[in-house]
Amino acid sequence: MKNIKFKIYAKLIIVEIIVLIAMRFLVPILANYPPYSEISHFQLKVEMITHDVQYLFLGLLAVSLHLIFINVFFKNIFKYLKRDTKDTTLEETKKIRKQCYAIPKKLITIQLILLVLMLLILFTMVDMSFALCVKFLLIYFSFFMATWVISIVLIKKDLNKIIEYTYNNYTEYEMPDKKTMFYKTLIYNLFPLFIVVIVGITLFGYATTTDKVGEGIYYYYKQSLKDINLDNLSIEEVCAKLNQIEFKNKDDYYFIINDNLKITSNIDANISNFFIEYAKEFIETTDGRIYEYYGIEEEAYVIKTKLKTGENVFIGFKYLTTSQDVVMPFIIISIFYTLLYITILIIWSKNISKNISNVSEQLINISENSDVEQETILPILSQDEIGELSNAYNKIQKLTNEQIRKLKEDEEKIREQTELNTLGELAGGIAHDLNSPLMAVSLNIETLKKYINSDRIETNDETKEKLTRMLETIDKALKNMGETINSVKNQIRASGDTSKSEISLLDLLEQIRILNSSKFRNCNCKFINDISKNIYIFGERNKLDRIITNIINNSLDAYSENNIKGDIVIDLSEDNEFYIISINDKAGGIKKEIQSKLLQENITTKGKKGTGIGVRNSNNLLVTAFNGKLTFKSEENVETTFYIKIPKNIVKEGL
Repeated sequence: MKNIKFKIYAKLIIVEIIVLIAMRFLVPILANYPPYSEISHFQLKVEMITHDVQYLFLGLLAVSLHLIFINVFFKNIFKYLKRDTKDTTLEETKKIRKQCYAIPKKLITIQLILLVLMLLILFTMVDMSFALCVKFLLIYFSFFMATWVISIVLIKKDLNKIIEYTYNNYTEYEMPDKKTMFYKTLIYNLFPLFIVVIVGITLFGYATTTDKVGEGIYYYYKQSLKDINLDNLSIEEVCAKLNQIEFKNKDDYYFIINDNLKITSNIDANISNFFIEYAKEFIETTDGRIYEYYGIEEEAYVIKTKLKTGENVFIGFKYLTTSQDVVMPFIIISIFYTLLYITILIIWSKNISKNISNVSEQLINISENSDVEQETILPILSQDEIGELSNAYNKIQKLTNEQIRKLKEDEEKIREQTELNTLGELAGGIAHDLNSPLMAVSLNIETLKKYINSDRIETNDETKEKLTRMLETIDKALKNMGETINSVKNQIRASGDTSKSEISLLDLLEQIRILNSSKFRNCNCKFINDISKNIYIFGERNKLDRIITNIINNSLDAYSENNIKGDIVIDLSEDNEFYIISINDKAGGIKKEIQSKLLQENITTKGKKGTGIGVRNSNNLLVTAFNGKLTFKSEENVETTFYIKIPKNIVKEGL
């Protein structure tokens, strides 16, 4: 926060100086000052002080007020920034933030006070008409609004830095007590700029129009007096000739002013000191076009001549350069465009505010809802930063949902793995408990075989052969039971194992055959393994097991549902990129309307009994776990073949 105080001082003072310089050059144009009237020695004849001194005084007043403003309203802020962060409290920090939020409104208050003071001084020093007061009020109001807007824009960055600095001390956050709608903030900041523009354009257009109107009337009276000789006449004779000239407008009048400033006119004429001094100073320079006062739409065409008495006089016609017909179009147009702008600004700002509010409301819903998983997608209504904000929200929402789903999946995996580990330990214990008596029985069978074939038992050879065959059948059944127990144990243990290893395809298929042998018998189907050479696949054994088992179970279900006997044939082939495990059945194929959706959606061919999750999950598992592909070829009412494609870079050939 180094030099922040100096930056704020410098910015506000520089803005005031620049605006005052702009006023010095633009006010004479907007107020339609007479030509040459800004010359210093002439100003001293008609006013107490020159305009340059007036603006200098105004500048000193403005700078002084801003210095007071900074010292008063930034006092606590600057003190806070000087203190060690350890010596500050959370309540003090919150107050500093609130003061920073309030600075723009306080600054406009200062600008309005400055405007009122300046107008009071101006009206006290100069005798003005009501119309001129209104004109100067609009001019100065627009300039002071411009000053406020520029000042806010320049110091807003510094205020934001101060607020950000407070969050370095205390990360606690909360919205200000009084929430301001975004569209109101937009209007609050943009409307003053419109006032500056509309006042500037209106006054410039009005000044140009009145100047052209005055120029036209000026040439009318100049032409009218061109052929009339008014030299060496008496006042009565001059008046008689002037009465012969037709007035351009009903409010026009002629006048004669002698050296003693005595005025002779066809009406009760009121001639200002400015008018007389301007005529004396610039009648030749302006070719007789004389102005009533600064910003007053009243002019005259004047000539200088001598009367019969030798007295020098000013003779001319005075006229207004404005009228209701001139003023009303500017007033109507200004009011119309102001109302139109306000209407458009409100609608536009509310639309912008609505787009931002949509994002804000969704974020508030997330912050106030314990279930942060949302499916609401914000429409992107524009190609600007607000559209980017909506798009960013959608991306964040998507990432959040993905992370939540991933967390849930991980939690489920951990829970399943824990259960499977426990079940694996239990299965290992049960397998041990079952294998021990099976081993004992198997040993006793071998002993009985030897005993039967020995000379210790007296029976014929036929009986011995029958007993031996019976014992061999029992022994075979015991071996099958032992293989089943070990396969179940290995299956359960592998299910909870996420480690990768080399998987023997033939061993895996044999384990699947053993575990599903009863289902094959119930469906009257055969498991045929036509693989001639073994391969070793690097990956998670349980996932490959699930993929193959799922496809085989689908084939068995199809055979059972269609009441067909048949074979499930497993083979292995390869191309340039993959080893391909094919699983074929002739259970009636898959309906054509389902085939295109089978791998992308949860589609089932089993009616109410199926979920449609198996094939899609198998495809997802193959892609994520092995970077493989699952495809199929099916002929309706005939057969189906699924192809499990495993990349060659994770496969090693075996015997």
